[in-house]
Order: sequence, then structure tokens, then C-alpha cells
Amino acid sequence: MRTKSILLYLLIFTSLLSLITMTYAYFKASNNYVIELNLGGLSLNAYISFDGVYIDQDSPYYDPITQTVIVEAFDASKPNYIEHLKIDITLSSKIASKMRFMIKDEWILTRTFNPDAMYPMDPVIESIYFSEQSDIYFPYSYLKKGDLSLFKFHDDGYAYYLPTIDKNETVMINLISGGKPYLVRENDLYVETCVIRIGLEVELVQANRFYEIWGIDQTFYQS
Repeated sequence: MRTKSILLYLLIFTSLLSLITMTYAYFKASNNYVIELNLGGLSLNAYISFDGVYIDQDSPYYDPITQTVIVEAFDASKPNYIEHLKIDITLSSKIASKMRFMIKDEWILTRTFNPDAMYPMDPVIESIYFSEQSDIYFPYSYLKKGDLSLFKFHDDGYAYYLPTIDKNETVMINLISGGKPYLVRENDLYVETCVIRIGLEVELVQANRFYEIWGIDQTFYQS
């Protein structure tokens, strides 16, 4: 008799101030045939604000196509300035679960050249990469961690929530609290600007199957 196991998996990018119920269950038979069912087993809310002012899906600082938040990285006069950014989430599950998340931030530098120069040039757009920062920042980023004292960072880029989320328990987490501005340059030849696009990936799995699904050691939460 073939046995079947249930694998609960969720992959969510940030959806602002809206309730998400997108839990997927995979029933895996021994022949690797997979049937996908939408069980609606998880609820997640994301709350994103600048200086205490919350934004929604109609905000100019949210891109609904890429599902990313747009943040000003250098100009402190802008409403979406990086030092004013805060991202919180609340989530709950219908089964005991383990949770992990990953921040996906892209820092985009635009260099616009003086149109009156002798040899005008088209703007140059490039991505910025950082070296490892101090522990108050996310790895290789200028984004500041929120209250992540109950998280453990792994080499795979994910931050793992150490407690088990019990059935029907609601958890609130402060993910990001501001960040460090990027120093742009301005001279007679060109002017630089910098914006950040931030995406959020959240995964929940059945608590007793985290090692099987995520491919990490069974003793990960004990070390």
C-alpha cells in the first residue's frame, strides 16, 4: 500500500495591508506524482509605513507588478526616505508551523550626465552591491533589522523564526526598521540618484517536516 505525506508550503511576496490566504498542500505519493490543493491554511498581513504613515497597494511607493516597495535611498526630504521605513507582518497558521523569510532588496543607482557637456551621454543605471555590514543590518545590505531576536540567520540567506508557531496562534514581527542612506555624488559632469526596491519572501512549513522540506539539519533549532 502506497503511503502519502502532506507537505505544507507557502511562498508569499509582500501584499500591503491585505489578507492573504495562499497556503498550498502537496500530497506526495511514492511515484512522485504531485497534486496541488489550495487549503487556505495561512493568513498574513504586511504593514509598511514611512515615518508612521502607512501605504497601501495604490501608493506611488508600491509597485503592484513586481510586488516591491520603492524606497528613497539618499534624499531625506522625500516621504519614502529609507530612515523612515518600517515593515511589520502578522501571520497565523491552521497547523503548527515553522517560518522563515528573506528580504530581497535591489539598490539601483542612476547617473544622469550634464546635457550641456561637450559630449552628452545617456544615463547609466547600475545595481549596487555591499560588503558585509555590522550585525544591525541585514547581510550585505544597508537595511536595518527590526526586532529579530527570535530569528537565526542561515547561510542560505533566510532568517528562521526559532519558536514553533502553534495552531491558530497569531504572531507579529517587526522585520525592518529603517536603514542607512547611500551617499550619492553630484558634480559638474553628472548627478546620481538611488532608489531601493524591496521584496519579501515568507515561507511556512509543517513544523515536523522543516528539515525535509527546507533541506536543513534536524538539529538546526537546537544549536
